[in-house]
Amino acid sequence: MQSSFRELFNWFNLQTESDQDYSEINQDFSIESLTSSLRLVLEKHHVITSDGYILEIHRLPGHGPAVFLQHGLLCTSSSWLISGRFSLAYILHRAGYDVWLGNLRGNQYGLKHVTLDPERDLEFWEFTFHHHGTYDLPAIISKIKDVTCNRELFYIGHSMGSTSLLVMASQRNTFIEDISLAIMLAPVLSGSNMTSSLKLLAPMVSQLSPKVFSYLGMYVFPFRFPGLSIIEFIRDNHPLMPTFVQWIFSALGECKTGMLGREEILRHLPSTTSTYVLLHFSQNITDNKFSAYDWKNREKNIEMYSKPGVPEYSVSKLTCPTAIFYSEEDKLSSSSDVLYLESLLPNLVFKRKVCLSHLDYIFSGPSKFLVSSKIDKLIQQYTSS
Repeated sequence: MQSSFRELFNWFNLQTESDQDYSEINQDFSIESLTSSLRLVLEKHHVITSDGYILEIHRLPGHGPAVFLQHGLLCTSSSWLISGRFSLAYILHRAGYDVWLGNLRGNQYGLKHVTLDPERDLEFWEFTFHHHGTYDLPAIISKIKDVTCNRELFYIGHSMGSTSLLVMASQRNTFIEDISLAIMLAPVLSGSNMTSSLKLLAPMVSQLSPKVFSYLGMYVFPFRFPGLSIIEFIRDNHPLMPTFVQWIFSALGECKTGMLGREEILRHLPSTTSTYVLLHFSQNITDNKFSAYDWKNREKNIEMYSKPGVPEYSVSKLTCPTAIFYSEEDKLSSSSDVLYLESLLPNLVFKRKVCLSHLDYIFSGPSKFLVSSKIDKLIQQYTSS
């Protein structure tokens, strides 16, 4: 892949030296529109998890090793293409890799189930990132291995995409054997040392019973009420937009190298997820541990985990070669949390500090290319033959 990647590197240099026109980036952020505007071939595949969720995942077919990119919280597969020709998925595809873009239950590509209706059945939304790692990722990996005839597989996870990988390593360890190299971008473990203002909300939120949100019908986030989405309401009432945008980026961190404006990003974010995913993170932040979500009900814990107690995740079971990219400017994935994660990983082969905010890994412009270039070199290094 080296020669094609070097040609791409030179092409990017020429682009950034000139006055780059970003008008090519379509304001319709569906995966179909993004791939169409970038003239990419898109394949859609459907995965059924062992607990019945139907996930639509996407492929940019290539002849090289398979690279599975997994998005983070409130994102979708589109996140990996949102920056047009500067997107990681586009760059890896142009370098010849077989790029797979995952989707997790609850986002716009994960709203189907073999028996449950997300509009009518509360049970559909009773999941946390425990289920992402225990059910979603194994099903997606099995599909990729089946379609590619067991071609080598490389995993790249951003934020909760890394969290879910660590859960899978603990709960479904045999699937780690299928991964030649795992690359974690801005990994989030317990999140107890984050500097975001979101941390201040965690103690209060974590004390709320799951029944409160069920009773109020607030089991989908962003919250929806009959005939009304809070996000859509804010978007449609422009005087509210500046305040909302300011709060979002003060909590998540500014896109320091972004090519998209704040409001353009919020036309893409957020997608939907279960409120219990946020409760799960809040509980871990407050308790300063990395464990499954405590449903505060013995019978519910037994239903979810086959025992009344809550399992703690064993990070040391991520035995495949692992690489980490992190930043001291990241408000959600703190350097101290990354240092702790490093002490638990048995096969950390690479760690790189970069100058990116939490969202920059997805939404940044040309400066992110240095990360993409290093990812390509790491994949080459761990590709057999």
